Amino acid sequence: MLVGSKVYVEMTQTRKSCLIISVEDLIPAFHGGRIRTLRLASALQEVVDVTVLAPTAEKTKDYTFQGMKFKLKSRRKAARFSGRISTKPRLGAVHLKPILDSVLLEISSSRPAFIVWSHSYLAAVGMKKVRDRYPDVIHIVDFANVEALRFKSLSMSKSGYAKLLLILEFLKALLWEKDVARTSDLNLAITLVESNYIENSFGSHSLLTPNGIDAKEFQPPREDAIRLLSAANWDYFPNAEGLLHFLKEDWPLILSSHPDAQLQICGKAKTDFVAKIEKSLNTTYLGYVEDLSATYTGATAFLAPTRTGAGSQLKVAEALAHGRVVIGPEYLAREVEDPSKAQVILPTADYVETLKLLRDSLEWRSAAAHNLSKVYSWERSLNGLVEWVRFRA
Repeated sequence: MLVGSKVYVEMTQTRKSCLIISVEDLIPAFHGGRIRTLRLASALQEVVDVTVLAPTAEKTKDYTFQGMKFKLKSRRKAARFSGRISTKPRLGAVHLKPILDSVLLEISSSRPAFIVWSHSYLAAVGMKKVRDRYPDVIHIVDFANVEALRFKSLSMSKSGYAKLLLILEFLKALLWEKDVARTSDLNLAITLVESNYIENSFGSHSLLTPNGIDAKEFQPPREDAIRLLSAANWDYFPNAEGLLHFLKEDWPLILSSHPDAQLQICGKAKTDFVAKIEKSLNTTYLGYVEDLSATYTGATAFLAPTRTGAGSQLKVAEALAHGRVVIGPEYLAREVEDPSKAQVILPTADYVETLKLLRDSLEWRSAAAHNLSKVYSWERSLNGLVEWVRFRA
């Protein structure tokens, strides 16, 4: 017993720690970015002790969630032009720079073996300073988006001054993002597009860690009428722009062919945006819904209207988990990385024809969507990362 106790103490003492630096608190996990980082943190907790550090507009606070420590550091509101006149990313200047001293103090105190940067723009501002002081720390950067691709895409939907600012961030990203990718110890890529870009354009390595799918109880969709569901964080510009475009250009055409079609919209949104979408016929805004299970039950299919951006949309994985086919603009094609997904993710330029196709094959396509959750689990997606860390821990 004494020998066993001694071994146990030695094992607990040698368990290494990991600091995850996020752009925001992860609880509640109400949008894709938070969900992904929380899943990553939970997976790593199996092999290292995880602490999540993030800025907050509120008071500094510490708490524990599922065995992980969360440390939120109060930051001042960034000036309007903060980070614009710099070679570094503006988002890094806004979110990390105000709390960088707190980050360095935490590293000095806890001496983590690993640091995970939830976004490349955070690493661009903080990683070099950490390396200069603590050269033995292992750095992992999650390229949830390749920022150069994202800003290039976003700039195409803007004009005037807003377009110039996006082009400026795009040009800056071409420089700082390559440097981040080349100096980190491991880069995580969310899709094959990002993985190929990191390896071919940055000349660096990457580990493909796509968004996983949580298995849900399957409820067959109703076939009596078309009921679309769309859920997202509508404060994020690409989501809002895509939905407004859909309501203006595509929804009237759908209603002309299917007058009884309904569209339910869920998610965080500002008052002025809600006022715009509620002007559309047969459209209902439900607000933020923490558990969408009941809402999915009445849905025929899921609408992912985003037309610009980069990375992967976690809401697509959520819809598939509920056994719902996903439709959207041609931008959605980036989510189809293998033939099995081509049956259940339907990018289109003609929603009327796509809905006709869907109604004729709704039963088997919905079942196929749900079956994907057995293949694309979070555990499988993050297994490579967990084993990579386990080997070095």
